This record gives sequence, structure tokens and C-alpha cells, in this order.
Amino acid sequence: MRREDFDRRMGLLLNKLKPRKHDKPLLKAIRIFCGGVDPYELVCRARRGEVDLAAHFAILVNGLRGLAPKTISFYLSLIRKWLRVMGVHVDNRAIRDLVEIPRVEPSKSDRAPTREELRRILLNCSPRNRVMFQLIAVCGLRLSEALRLKVGDVIMDGGLGAPHLRVKSAKTGRIRLVPLTGEMAEILRDYIGRGRDPDEYLFHPGGRPRKQIHKDDAYKYFMEAVRKAGLLRKDSSGRGYELHPHSLRKFFKTQLESAGVNPLLIERWMGHNLGSVAQAYFRPSDEYLRKEWQKAEEALTLYLKRPNRRSEIEETIESMRRKLDLMWRMLRLPPEPEF
Repeated sequence: MRREDFDRRMGLLLNKLKPRKHDKPLLKAIRIFCGGVDPYELVCRARRGEVDLAAHFAILVNGLRGLAPKTISFYLSLIRKWLRVMGVHVDNRAIRDLVEIPRVEPSKSDRAPTREELRRILLNCSPRNRVMFQLIAVCGLRLSEALRLKVGDVIMDGGLGAPHLRVKSAKTGRIRLVPLTGEMAEILRDYIGRGRDPDEYLFHPGGRPRKQIHKDDAYKYFMEAVRKAGLLRKDSSGRGYELHPHSLRKFFKTQLESAGVNPLLIERWMGHNLGSVAQAYFRPSDEYLRKEWQKAEEALTLYLKRPNRRSEIEETIESMRRKLDLMWRMLRLPPEPEF
């Protein structure tokens, strides 16, 4: 293989990985895997069968000691992809036999908050963070997706005929439309107000609408609210906490499953890949979507529902009419005889 061909393939692979931010982990994995050897020289020797790849995989695993098994497996998958792109055959069975690869096991045990716990957490947030974390919970967003939302992504009236969010998936980059509950739509109307630029971030550091809140800062804000609510507890593994920002996404899924909403709709609203077959055949009607969303909205409304204003007025008028009729009849009754 010529150096030019190696560089071209390397560039193509890095560009393909870049949108998902896997380019830097790949470069780190290559550096550890090669163990001080020039990557181009290693690839050329490996194509000629002059390199013990198992030994280099062992170097990589040893260099990643201390990381979670899932993270180590991720780095191994990147190296396998890199070698395939470079035309190097990898005998995965031989690698598994010769290299002790940590098993991927659940390292943490988190959960979704209850409705009451979520209210307590929101009560201990600042006004901005209260809106942000409630939006994550009732729309099933990833934290990074919420932080990237712009004012223009909140659509109060559009083609769907109901308020909804335009969300760019943090995993695939695809756009999905997520309905808003009536409660959340009213909160966002008050939060956004009038005259805000559609290109401004929906949630931003004070006074800097063009700047995005850092993910680490948002994580700290949530965990501080959990602490103030008296809910900051370690999980059963002792390595993490029961509640953290991703638990809000689990709240969304748990609430909708309990309400009996179609699982395919839940996955679609959460931005999960349904698979080519499911996506091709799942074509719900507008009436079906409306009924499913009614169940979802009831499950995701956190506070007491506001009564229908028109019905409330009509009931008040009818009650006053009955009272006036009673008073009028009492006035027209003949006086009782005196004895």
C-alpha cells in the first residue's frame, strides 16, 4: 500500500466518524494499538502477515485498563473498523481466544423518577432550569439535544396542527418532531415571550443568547436540584446515582408505557431507530395518532390539568342562573300567615 492510499483512506474514515465525534477516540485507539510503531508501517506489515495482531490488541486492552468494559469494547470496534478499511484481515475468533477482553456488564443501576419526585426536583431548580428539565422529561430528549434547541425549534402552530418541537437527534443527526403537551406549550410560551430571535438558543447562560450551556454545567444543575430535593442516593452498584439527567428520558418512556401508548410511537418520539421493516410498515392514521397522543398527554402532564375555560364559564353561568331563579321564586311567594 502506498502512503498516499493510506492517507486517503484515513481521511475518508475520519470524516465519516467526525459527525458522531468518534474521530478523536479512533486516533487515540490507533496510538495505543500501534505501541510506538508508525501506523502506516504497521498496516503494511500486517497486510503481508508479518504482525501479530493479537499482541497489539492486548497492548490496546492494557492501555485502556481502568475504563468501563463497554468503553473498551467501543475502542476495540474502532480498531477493527480501521483495519478493515486498510485492507487488513482480522480473525476475530483468534483475537477473542488470545486476548482477555473485559465482559460488558451493567456497571450502574439507575431508574426513572416518579411523578412526585420529578415535581420535587423541578421545585428546586432555577426558572430557566425548571423549564429545561421539564421539557426533557415530557419530550424524552437527550440532554445534549435539549441544549442544542433554538427558539425557532419550538413550533406553536404548524403543519401538525398542534405545538411541537423540532429535535435534531444526537445519535443520527436526523430531525424528528415531538408533540408538546398543552401544559408544556403554555410554559414555553411564557418562557420565550415575544421578540426573541429564532436563531437564539432556547436555553443559554444569562445574557448570552448565542452561547450554548455546557453539558457538564447542565449535569451539575440537575444533580444539585436532586440533592436539594433530598433524592441524591447512590445506586445499587455504588458507582453512580439513582437519578441523573438521563433518568428524565426514562421517565418519558416509563410514563408512556404505563399509559399503554404504542411502543413504536414511543421509540419514534425518542429518536430510536425502529429498523427498516418497522419503519416501512408503521403508517398510523391521523385519528390513531390523535388517540395515542391523548393517552400520552395525560401521562405527561405533571401538574393539575386546567379545566376547559369555556366549560368552566358555562357551568358558572348555569349555577348563577339556578341561584337567581331560586331567589326570584322566593321573592314571589306569598307571605306566610301570621297567627
